[in-house]
Parts: sequence; structure tokens; C-alpha cells
Amino acid sequence: MTQAASNHVFIVGDWREHLPDKTVSLMIADPVYGSADVYNLVKLAVERKIPSCIFMWPDDVFGLPYKPEQLCHWVKPVSTKNTSQRYSRFVEVIAMWGVGFYEPLHWSNRTGVFTDGLFRNDALLWKKPESLIERLVRNHYPGWGVVYDPCAGTRTVEEVCKRRGISSMSVELSESPSSTLGSASTSLLGMLSPSQLRAAGFGPTTATDGKGDPK
Repeated sequence: MTQAASNHVFIVGDWREHLPDKTVSLMIADPVYGSADVYNLVKLAVERKIPSCIFMWPDDVFGLPYKPEQLCHWVKPVSTKNTSQRYSRFVEVIAMWGVGFYEPLHWSNRTGVFTDGLFRNDALLWKKPESLIERLVRNHYPGWGVVYDPCAGTRTVEEVCKRRGISSMSVELSESPSSTLGSASTSLLGMLSPSQLRAAGFGPTTATDGKGDPK
């Protein structure tokens, strides 16, 4: 389901200064793991009654201000954990509020367990596959309004919306997130503890497959 015409706004700045208005019908957020943005964005989305809200990988689901209405999982094909001594698979939680199904996709798109892979990650360890984002947009965009992405990173949500003809508003601290690590600025990375950084794939225990993809 798409709109006849769409507009795409990208803002360099802090999401707190560019809050969603009543035209926003779907919010997809991938905040920095362990940052206060996770709690504050969930609070904002639910209290402003944004029709559909999707959060990628909230680090403490039980510590959120509102209990998620649905939980899905992305089974990351390439694990960011150290697999030298044990089998492992890295699973990210997707927390949702108020979502409905709007496009009649095949049932396999509604299992709640996704295995979309990246062909390359350009050294951006937190980047999400476009296929995963497109699946979520097509399932949960209600057919009107704007998709709001407060933590735009590499602007994957914006790219999907452009392809689908859906208006979007994206906010990111840096115009070129590729110059930072992941979708965060270095100032936000400073908010993470050493153990959280290691869990996210940074640090001396991280191995790669020779193509820049973490093992």
C-alpha cells in the first residue's frame, strides 16, 4: 500500500528538537544500545499515541516505561559474539506498540522471527538489512501519514520509504554516519560501558571474516 506522492525530510540534529507531529503514523527507531534514548523514545511514542511504533533491539525490554504489545526477533545471520569456543547466534528483539497488519503479504512475513541478512555492512555493525525494514514497513504502515525515524543512521528507513512511495522524516546527529561507528556518534558511544561495547561487537574479542563482517 503506497501513497501517490511522497516527501522525504532528513535533519541533522537531535531527535528531541525534531519531535513527531500528528502526521506521523509509523515510527521505526533503532536507538543506541544502552542509551537513555531507548526509554525516552518509547515513552514519547506511546504517550503521543503514534498509531504504529517499532523499536529495534531495546536492551532491557522489562525496564521500558510501557510493556511491548508484541515482541518479534531478528536472528542475525552473522553473530557479533565470539564463536571460537561455542555455537552462537545473535538474536535482536523487536518491540512493538499499536501495530496492525495492513498489506496482505504472504504468511511467512508474519512469523515474528526474521532472518534477513546483509550482503555487506560497510563496517557499520548496527546496520539493519533493507529487506527487514521493508518487511516491517509493508506490514505495519497504515497507508497514510509519515514514517518517522529518530535515529536514522545510514538512512535505511528513508531508502525503503522512497522505494515504496511513502513520506518519511529522518533525524540523525551526523550527516555522514559512516564516519562514526554504527548509527551512533562518538559522543553517544561514550555512553556505553566496556561490557556493552563488547556485546555490540566492539573490542579485542571481535573477529571478522576478512570482509569486514563480524563473526
